[in-house]
Amino acid sequence: MNCIMRFIHKILDFIDRLNDYHDGLKGTALPSDSPIYVGREIDSQVYLLLKSNDPNITTCYVFGTPQSGKSSLALRLIGILEKEDKSCIFFPVKTKVRPLNGNSFFSSLAHDILHRIKLENEELELTIKANWLEQDSQPWMSKFEELLKIILQTFTTEYKVYIFIDDIQELESNVIQDFMKIIKKLNDSFQNNLFFVIFGGLHPKNFENIADPKTQTIFRVFHIKSFVGECRSLAFGMTSLMQEILIWTGGQPLMTLAIAHLTRRKFAKKEQWDNLQSLFEDFIKHKVIDNWENHSLLALHKQSISNYFIRGSPEKKRIEFYALEEYKSILLQASRQISHIEESLTQRILIESGLVTKVGDAIMIANPIYRQIFNRQWTNSIQQSIHLRGEQMKPSYSICDRDFFFLVDASASMRLPVSNRKNKKRFDSIQESVQGHIDEILSYQDSDTGKKICDDVTLAFFNIDRKSNRIYGVLDLTTVQEKFLDTKPAGDTYIAPTFSHLLSQWLRDRQQGRGAGVVIYLDGLVDDRPEFIQAVRKIASELDHHSDLKILIVGIGDAINSYKTVKWYLELDLNGHDFRDSSNNPCNIAIFNRMDDVNELGGVIPAIEKQLIEEPKAGLDDWINEEFPDLYAELKEKYNIP
Repeated sequence: MNCIMRFIHKILDFIDRLNDYHDGLKGTALPSDSPIYVGREIDSQVYLLLKSNDPNITTCYVFGTPQSGKSSLALRLIGILEKEDKSCIFFPVKTKVRPLNGNSFFSSLAHDILHRIKLENEELELTIKANWLEQDSQPWMSKFEELLKIILQTFTTEYKVYIFIDDIQELESNVIQDFMKIIKKLNDSFQNNLFFVIFGGLHPKNFENIADPKTQTIFRVFHIKSFVGECRSLAFGMTSLMQEILIWTGGQPLMTLAIAHLTRRKFAKKEQWDNLQSLFEDFIKHKVIDNWENHSLLALHKQSISNYFIRGSPEKKRIEFYALEEYKSILLQASRQISHIEESLTQRILIESGLVTKVGDAIMIANPIYRQIFNRQWTNSIQQSIHLRGEQMKPSYSICDRDFFFLVDASASMRLPVSNRKNKKRFDSIQESVQGHIDEILSYQDSDTGKKICDDVTLAFFNIDRKSNRIYGVLDLTTVQEKFLDTKPAGDTYIAPTFSHLLSQWLRDRQQGRGAGVVIYLDGLVDDRPEFIQAVRKIASELDHHSDLKILIVGIGDAINSYKTVKWYLELDLNGHDFRDSSNNPCNIAIFNRMDDVNELGGVIPAIEKQLIEEPKAGLDDWINEEFPDLYAELKEKYNIP
């Protein structure tokens, strides 16, 4: 009899598992008592916090990437708490009317709270409603705050309600901030009667209140991690197989569930396990990656991540576009570690999307399968779907469609000879090169598209510590010759005022999608080095991307060839001052080279184009090693240059 009962229990357990696989394979949340639910460390961490009754913590935020198990965890915790006779409210934002504005959110949540109280104590609900002026004309945010106050005044110390809010990222950003402000404002009154458990796909840094160190006694933040270990509830006793699955999925919950389901029959025979690694790799390539769209759950997962970018809020479109630009750079550098930058907005976007994950002090693509599915072709297609102000965005890696500025050192040192071998004055010696470079820009036309760079350039001479009054628009080369003849070098070498004036004006007046190039001719170190660094930093911080602007610094004559001077300009070239763009990503926009080397390359266009690429390379030219071997070795080590 016992054997029969055990057999029946096994059959029932098997049916439960099949049913739950069916739920899981629809991409929906697993029931609270699902036998295939994979427990993680976060489960006990959040549960212990909810049971702690810590009067200083009344809210926690659980962050997770798309389809990482946020809703399943919420239902699991609710199931456990309700078995302990705790009162829980589950408010899934995603199932409500979208988009959920402030009035809709606060009114819906208020009525859900009242409904739950009524189910348990109708008299208490009537008392609360009697004191709450629901029909008052004030905004629903104020009415919701008033309702919470009345509830807290009415509740006994023994009564407690856990309010679970799922998919908070579906709310408008201002509604999220208003909601957090209410929680912060009423925190001292909660007295362990209310506890908000918030689940969402927004990086915690997006919440002003949560990110504020002063409120850490009110909020606790958790991050749902990927699956690790054996995942016993999914393995069906096939531990070795599960380990292979986790290697390929990186523990991404939905993918792990889907691939575990696909492999159950394929690798059911133990004799297959002798060569499991190579067989499984072949299976992943041909049956999963090459056949991705034919697996409904995997196709759904891909669409979920695509939708993160396509259906995002309009105000985030620009940053999402450049986040994908950074992702393309990560794809290119499979063997190189990418440093995690805490304040980088584009990295936050990539982490939110689930495409990348933070490992120690670095970020990396979340798993080997993502590298194949979310490849460059996918990235380009998503970028093409992102529009800003009705115009399709695109990175400006082309030299075309740029405004150009030529800044020439007109300090007294430019009267000195070019070198010991050439007595010609430095200022006079560069006139022909500057004319040639300007002509190069004005006459350029792309052979494929027919596009030009620009129809005119700006020529400026700088020396004294104020904005130059010798700034000219140049349409042809005769103007260049005239202005060189009119200019008499004198004074010091102050570049920051003129540089700041020209680039600030360009940023203010630039056309959408139009880049810029700056060519600076110098015979040594500038006198306002700190101010120039600060000026470049400020301009960089207002750029969307490093490709928007390139600054080519051209060294003149023997005077440039001192150890100190070359080192200072190479530090600029290697972004040693850590310039950042508007998303707080490294913004490598400066290039240093000597006049002879620029001309040997063929002019300023090829010199700039070397760094007008997705990932500007940190490199050192051969002449540095030949003429400054110690500096070459020092910089290679400092900047980890191959």
